[in-house]
Amino acid sequence: MFSVIEKERRGDYLGKTVQVVPHVTDAIQEWIERVAQVPVDGKEGPADVCVIELGGTIGDIESMPFIEALGQFSYRVGPSNFCLVHVSLVPVLNVVGEQKTKPTQHSVRQLRGLGLIPNLLACRSSKELDENVKAKLSQFCHVP
Repeated sequence: MFSVIEKERRGDYLGKTVQVVPHVTDAIQEWIERVAQVPVDGKEGPADVCVIELGGTIGDIESMPFIEALGQFSYRVGPSNFCLVHVSLVPVLNVVGEQKTKPTQHSVRQLRGLGLIPNLLACRSSKELDENVKAKLSQFCHVP
């Protein structure tokens, strides 16, 4: 965000109104591409993989510029250069020990509505996921 403010102060936007889309989302994408080029293993050149964590809860207003930026970025770089791993809690009802998939299904549905389609699900739970729960999540979240 600070880079956008600096650009505005320098006059890089030629007096145009600075907006979240495209100015902030473009700055986020530029940052991702910049950090992806930084060598991390002592070798020359960029890393093979760059992991970006977007934390928070889907739908929170604070994360919306980042979600939009990642949606644009995934479209721009293509599916062979972008993998979205959605981390979600699968709660266990203590009374019967049942693993509940609805929270994950709902968050994936919200992500899809915002233009991000998970390639993988990383599910947290107090016990190992049952096979039928994995199958249910796969089917209803459209993730193999």
